[in-house]
Amino acid sequence: MKKNIIAILIQMISLTIIANDGVINSYGGNIFCAKETRIELRKERLTFKEQNGQMLVEVYFEFYNPDEQRIEDVGFITPPHFEPGMEDGEVKHQNLSDFTVNVNGEDLEYKVSKINETEFKSVFDRPMYDSFVYYFKTTFKNGINIIKHSYVFKASFTTGGVSGYSYYDYKLTTGKNWANSEIGDFELKIEKKGLFTVPLNFNAEQINNWSLVGEGKIATEDYSLEKSNNKLLYVNIMNGYVIYKCKNLKPNYNLSIQSYNPIDNFDVLKTIFWSSMNGGHGLDELSSKDYRIGRNALFAMHGYKFKDKELRDYFSKYFWYTPNDIISGNVEILDYQQKQLFDKIVELEKENNRKE
Repeated sequence: MKKNIIAILIQMISLTIIANDGVINSYGGNIFCAKETRIELRKERLTFKEQNGQMLVEVYFEFYNPDEQRIEDVGFITPPHFEPGMEDGEVKHQNLSDFTVNVNGEDLEYKVSKINETEFKSVFDRPMYDSFVYYFKTTFKNGINIIKHSYVFKASFTTGGVSGYSYYDYKLTTGKNWANSEIGDFELKIEKKGLFTVPLNFNAEQINNWSLVGEGKIATEDYSLEKSNNKLLYVNIMNGYVIYKCKNLKPNYNLSIQSYNPIDNFDVLKTIFWSSMNGGHGLDELSSKDYRIGRNALFAMHGYKFKDKELRDYFSKYFWYTPNDIISGNVEILDYQQKQLFDKIVELEKENNRKE
């Protein structure tokens, strides 16, 4: 019997809110081959564009079909939406927006159903439970086939640190499921302002293939972080984007674009912040110099250009420090949490000076 499923467009979007922890999870996904096929993934152009707390994902694929033209069922899978207060067994469709798919220049219509009510359930070794599938018929002609698709999903949020973290996850490893077991020509572009990190382990051998277009800074080491086995790209974008290019990508890990808060990663500020919650533990280890550095770090995060060369040189090693002549040294530039830390440091400095 002719195979009726060649590829799955899988977009793992789950919105799970965990009581007490306040965690929201959201995942983006890639095209992968559901069953053995001779079709190769020759090229992928993946673009992330953050817009008002949501991520627009645009993907351009080139597939090579060495065989005769065929019509296949293709699907895009999304887990259901759960939230506090829902009854056991209650199922809601995921909050997915602006889903589009275009194959060889033709915009395709699609249907949405629970996956267990369609033939797509046979693709998986285990049940997909109440997941939904966007599905449509498409034609793979002999030779090169171009598939473009896009969608929007919300950022994930998790508690932790000063104000929690937001992140966007993307399932990249399924790119190896095609006939050539790789993504022949891969390009990743991220348009997201501010501070964030990207894991480098999906292709650690080519970490130098990253570049910044526009204003900002990228680095492969953040001196304020505790050492970690996870190699990261640290990004600070004011205008522009970061881009990564490589050939013959065989990703063993997925992508996660995560926001970065310097307070949570700067040892002095982290010690002072958490000491206010545990009776001052750790403050004895701090010196007058530590307090001075911590206080000025709050202004460095906004790009204050220090007149003191020692301070300028000290903060210049951090990827998040970008001196700007128009930034004032007034406490009004600090946000609420930074202002609280600033006041705490001033108080601790006075106490420390009295002791000395």
